[in-house]
Amino acid sequence: MRVEDRGSHFNLIEIVLTAFCCFSFETFEINSFEQFCINYANEKLQQEFCQHVFKLEQEEYMKEEITWSFIQFYDNQPCIDLIENKLGILDLLDEECK
Repeated sequence: MRVEDRGSHFNLIEIVLTAFCCFSFETFEINSFEQFCINYANEKLQQEFCQHVFKLEQEEYMKEEITWSFIQFYDNQPCIDLIENKLGILDLLDEECK
């Protein structure tokens, strides 16, 4: 991880991107913005899949009183929130690029 010293400020965007991108399908010594975008797209796809296949279907089963075995699944919404929310990664990147 590279951290640039800007007087008393560190390059926090690079730290966040490095920490975020380290668990991807591909392993690079340094992850680029493109890799961040790929990881973000994968997280969004995973979230949509889980939302529709697990969460909404199981809610429908409960409404219709269908007997089934509840399926536990990882909800990656906190990861999406980290990227998209106010003062999230995208907001920080936008601010740094101005």
